[in-house]
Amino acid sequence: MAAVAGWCGPCNDEQQYVPGLQTKFEPKGFRFVEAMMQGYNARTGAPATEADINRWQSAHGIHVAMGLDPEGKLFSFADVSAFPLNMIVRTSDMKIVYMQVGLQDLTKTLSALP
Repeated sequence: MAAVAGWCGPCNDEQQYVPGLQTKFEPKGFRFVEAMMQGYNARTGAPATEADINRWQSAHGIHVAMGLDPEGKLFSFADVSAFPLNMIVRTSDMKIVYMQVGLQDLTKTLSALP
């Protein structure tokens, strides 16, 4: 699960990895989900809208499940306030098993998992 903002450069940069990661990891049971907290106006930090999600998916050519998190509730799980926030959640018990903040190579991160 990733928490992103439309205006966030690192959030935009890491999207280049998503299609390849989906191809590699979805057959193993992984699902990629993104929550957009803020739209494209960095100055105001205005909450994201459905139009922002449509713009995001179109701009990056990605097809992942996306939702809105205009109140930034995902940050409360991590005690952080920086983008991007990436978490791996075990769905059997909804436990966060891995978390990273900031742009990192998602391919290396996921490849290191058992």
